Amino acid sequence: MTIPQLEAAAKAFLRLLDEYPHFKSKLGERFLDLAFFALLEGRFAKMSRQYQVRVPSRKYPYRIDFRHGTSNPVFIEFAARPKKGGAQLRAPQNSSELRKLARLSHGRCVLLLLDAHVYHYAKEDLRPEYMAIKSAGGRYYRHAVTILYVHRSHSFRMEWSRKNA
Repeated sequence: MTIPQLEAAAKAFLRLLDEYPHFKSKLGERFLDLAFFALLEGRFAKMSRQYQVRVPSRKYPYRIDFRHGTSNPVFIEFAARPKKGGAQLRAPQNSSELRKLARLSHGRCVLLLLDAHVYHYAKEDLRPEYMAIKSAGGRYYRHAVTILYVHRSHSFRMEWSRKNA
């Protein structure tokens, strides 16, 4: 799975949501998570949901929303803003997910920001917030994370790396 393929799948998912107007205000991230997982599994196969990753110096494993692949996986953390709006895609709400992904040492990591709202964010709105996030303390290596924002009419990506630590 590549980033452009994931972006195309997310845009297709948003178009499918537009066909169900009775869900406009009741679509929460929990429902979107299940429905998006079904779309990803249908398109790419070899998907896992709520994948557990053990990290040294941590008693309990991290749970990653989606994992694709076998030996070179893609880890995806998912955040969604519903049609009624909200702050779900802003950096403070997703800093813990970004830090969690930065600790994973194998595979590619993506923070997917899926926006179902009528109006989209510009890259200039979100980039300063996300680039200002500092990595948590500790002596672990921070790996790069791709932040992928997808709206039905607009999308962009940003790289968050250990330079931000």
